[in-house]
Amino acid sequence: MRPLLRNLIASALTLGASCDVIAQSPGYYNLTLPNPTSQGSSSLPVRIYYPATSAGQNTPMLTPPAAGYPTVVFLHGLFQVGSAYSRLGKHLARNGYVVVMNETGPLSPTLQVDDGKALYHALTLANGQSANLLEGVMDMNNVGLCGHSVGAGNTVTILASNPGFKAGFCFAPIYPGASTTNQVTVPLGIVQGTGDLVLIWSLTGLPMFEEATNFSGLKTLYLFGFSGGHNNVPGLYVITSSDTTVWQRSRRVMTGFFDRYLKGDVAQLDEVIGTTALAEPLLSSIYVEVEAPDVWLQGAPSIGQTVQVQTSSEPGAVIYGAAAGGAGPIATPFGDLLLDPATMFVAFTATATSERFSSVPLSIPNDPQLIGTQIEFQSLGLSNNGSYRLTMATTLVVTN
Repeated sequence: MRPLLRNLIASALTLGASCDVIAQSPGYYNLTLPNPTSQGSSSLPVRIYYPATSAGQNTPMLTPPAAGYPTVVFLHGLFQVGSAYSRLGKHLARNGYVVVMNETGPLSPTLQVDDGKALYHALTLANGQSANLLEGVMDMNNVGLCGHSVGAGNTVTILASNPGFKAGFCFAPIYPGASTTNQVTVPLGIVQGTGDLVLIWSLTGLPMFEEATNFSGLKTLYLFGFSGGHNNVPGLYVITSSDTTVWQRSRRVMTGFFDRYLKGDVAQLDEVIGTTALAEPLLSSIYVEVEAPDVWLQGAPSIGQTVQVQTSSEPGAVIYGAAAGGAGPIATPFGDLLLDPATMFVAFTATATSERFSSVPLSIPNDPQLIGTQIEFQSLGLSNNGSYRLTMATTLVVTN
């Protein structure tokens, strides 16, 4: 098997195509959840979007996975309510998420913080409660927190004393201060535009990115140019064709981020920091810092095609290992080795640039005998603490 692997990889010479997602219809419920905590509102009105058999209010939900749907709790901006962000809720529901839109605290950021924390506990209670409409619907091990403007700043404030959220994502945030931001210990994504005239990005999104020094996984600030305003990046107001273009790109960044950290689909990082993200004409710049390197494949792994093997890491050398199968975990000073030692070899070496990203092409010969061939990849890249860390493994299976 090793010669076959070597011959296949030796033919590596760029092409990328994201996997298609089957869109689902977004249904929604308007519910009021009891607050099981002693802080915040006595009851918690929410709008919940979910994958449904047809679009509309109270339509039947598609049967959830065994563990429940990955879930996103959303916090609105000042003078708003969650249901005003219907584009965002519907988009995530179409992509297999339950989305819980906070409806309280339109005039009180402090109340929104208390209710945002309480929502996690209220959802946990409802999800485990027999005969509850939400029983078994949500995967409470994979719940993200997201917000816009004041709600984005409150996302960070809540994550500073995290009740259980796995990742946070912020649209055009207020800045809650360094002492709060540096307590965030989960992956953090930020989207803003230089055209935001309500909250200037250099005073809000940028210091949030810089002061989130204790994050895990990855943190990023995706900065649009002047077309990115305060209200089009979260899809709140989409009026012009430019607004539409910004929202379409912004939502892909959000979805890719949550797909990585709530669904475990590492390949969707391409929409966040990879070749697709970097190719966006409306992009001003992407700020990235990597605590845990990742490896993923971009492109269709079929005979006669080229795929990209890509790694997120801090600037420096990246080593790509390959093997005929997985093994382990085998403990090493760099983390767990997940490749079969008997067939493992170094397939590529590359360099991660200041963009915290490297990519190497792999051309698959147009040979039907290769169909079904499986290759496991794992990378060794730099973490932001200056040490080398092994990524998780990713699998390439050659198709027709």
